[in-house]
Amino acid sequence: MAWESFVSNLPTVNHVKRDDVCSVCMEGFTLRNTDEENKRVPCGHVYHSNCITLWLEHCNSCPLCRRHITFF
Repeated sequence: MAWESFVSNLPTVNHVKRDDVCSVCMEGFTLRNTDEENKRVPCGHVYHSNCITLWLEHCNSCPLCRRHITFF
């Protein structure tokens, strides 16, 4: 799928604050499976890669600020 490829090319974020959570699933970044990457979308917000991929399949904007995200 196009969104999976788009998300895989987003910058990976390795350092997040201890109490930060993914706004899609509301789980902490350190509580999830460590095999999953954290990705930064163009507006600067960070999400679990699987979460933002699923979100973008249904809505083409950032879950927090609603900035339009386009992959082409």
